Amino acid sequence: LVQPQSAAGPKGKALIELIENRKEHRALIEKFFLKGIREQVAPIQTWLKNERPDVLVIDPMNYSAIIAAELLKIPWVSMSSSLTSVISDEMKSDVLEIIESLAPARFEIFESFGLAPKFRAVDCLSSFLNISFTTKEFILDAPEDICLVGPSVPLSKRGDEVNVRKIPGDRPVIYVSFGSQVFHYPELFKKIREACKNLKLHLVMSIGDLKDDVSWEDEEFVHYYKYAPQLEILQAASLFITHGGANSVMESLRAGVPMLIHPLCNDQHHQAHFIEKSGVGRSLNLKNASAQEITKEILEILQDRKIKVDLEKVTKSYQRDGSAEAAKLIVQSL
Repeated sequence: LVQPQSAAGPKGKALIELIENRKEHRALIEKFFLKGIREQVAPIQTWLKNERPDVLVIDPMNYSAIIAAELLKIPWVSMSSSLTSVISDEMKSDVLEIIESLAPARFEIFESFGLAPKFRAVDCLSSFLNISFTTKEFILDAPEDICLVGPSVPLSKRGDEVNVRKIPGDRPVIYVSFGSQVFHYPELFKKIREACKNLKLHLVMSIGDLKDDVSWEDEEFVHYYKYAPQLEILQAASLFITHGGANSVMESLRAGVPMLIHPLCNDQHHQAHFIEKSGVGRSLNLKNASAQEITKEILEILQDRKIKVDLEKVTKSYQRDGSAEAAKLIVQSL
């Protein structure tokens, strides 16, 4: 699996300040997707000539590897955990506007190698095989050029799990996490805590480095984690308040947990679209919402029979090993 080159970048408060500045966010996206593409093609070609693979599985945002594969006429598969490849042409978001503004520069790079591939937002689509880790029950009307194989299921524990505190089963569990990168929103965690203070439930929050501040101390029905064992907590959760990262959404759907999604950036807006469209949760701007509005939304989701019915259909479709199905598809396509 050939993935984009990665480098340590900002996270926490620094990352939030960056993505909330449209000019800086655009510059970050441009750097990540377009800088150094031409320079990386030749080394990748050399590696491919030495290894002589029958097929390449490439993250559809790794343009250098895609160009190298195309030039050497090696069949390649587009595959990632993102849902970008299944969005419709009509979908709108800030990040899609940024990508559209960068499209001419991207086209120029590919054209310089004599190539003119098809794109869906940031994803480059393969003429050989395109795979997305989701199901038709969640996407509903996915493009015909994408194979939906189900969720990507881990083969074993990751090795960085922490012990989960025992959660009594005497009341619903609300789990809150904004991921491991864009987590520095102390005001949102405090607002959610305020929204839940008069509700009979257990509140579990994954708050990243905020946990280093001693003011975030556990209470009788409130537990804070620096890094939460998410898969384990979701098994006990009645609601997941999330930023809508692709993996978090996938794990929540597989566990059968409805979501209240507050998309923060990038493809999280795509996940919010599909969550609302399929009826498995709701979207809410937590920054603009009052504690009372959040309370109302939580209660309505917990009591909504239609969400339960729609979620059951999607969760049933997610009881598959998408990774195994993807591997089978790739082998059969050769």
